[in-house]
Amino acid sequence: MNKNRHLISKYLAGELDALTASRFEEELKNDPILQKELELYEEVDEALQDKEVMELRKTLEFLNSLDNFVEENISKPRARRIKLVALAASVAIVLGFTAFSLVRTNKQRVFDKYYQAYDLTTVTRSDAGENSRTLRIALEKYYNKDYGEAVALFEQVLEKDPDQMATQLYSGISYFEIAEYQKAGKSFSRVIEHNDNLYIEQAKWYLGFCYLKTEEKEKAFKQFTEIAQSNSYYSEKAKALIKKLW
Repeated sequence: MNKNRHLISKYLAGELDALTASRFEEELKNDPILQKELELYEEVDEALQDKEVMELRKTLEFLNSLDNFVEENISKPRARRIKLVALAASVAIVLGFTAFSLVRTNKQRVFDKYYQAYDLTTVTRSDAGENSRTLRIALEKYYNKDYGEAVALFEQVLEKDPDQMATQLYSGISYFEIAEYQKAGKSFSRVIEHNDNLYIEQAKWYLGFCYLKTEEKEKAFKQFTEIAQSNSYYSEKAKALIKKLW
């Protein structure tokens, strides 16, 4: 049960790596009890996270105890002032927890709506050398969402041929999928700085998501605003995303 709770929470928050998420989804197909648990967590997630509920409950219980103590031990004029302060504090806490939960839930929904891993296209070269064989294996791993294995192979290819910008993009996506957001950002930045390839628009788009994941909100806003104001394929998506997040 504790294991399920841990996995479900991370799954709903989008914090599982691709391999673990895939295994969890496979288990979910064959386990009705796990399906029910997931449904329950989804319902709870619509309001507040379990941890926040517990913290809120403890706070309100304390405020209730304080209210009873004030009522029994302090003169009425002073008691009224103290109770008003406690009431204001409780309202602030409730609103704070609720707002925090809703913002977090909304952010994750927006992220899930606009982010998806880049579709696989052919980037292999005509030669039959070792690097091309390594790249083919890396692309197979990527296609099967085995991003941890894929990124190691992509890096081997790039070590010998750093100008393969498609491979650089796939490496960045793979890093992103295993939650290595800083490394992903560096890969996307290399594609952008190269400035002579077909993947610059994609790299700029995914770099914005890296900034979101690393909580660099100003950089994320600037990145998506630049895309929104351009003729990029992602322009309209960037405009919609900005409206929802800022």
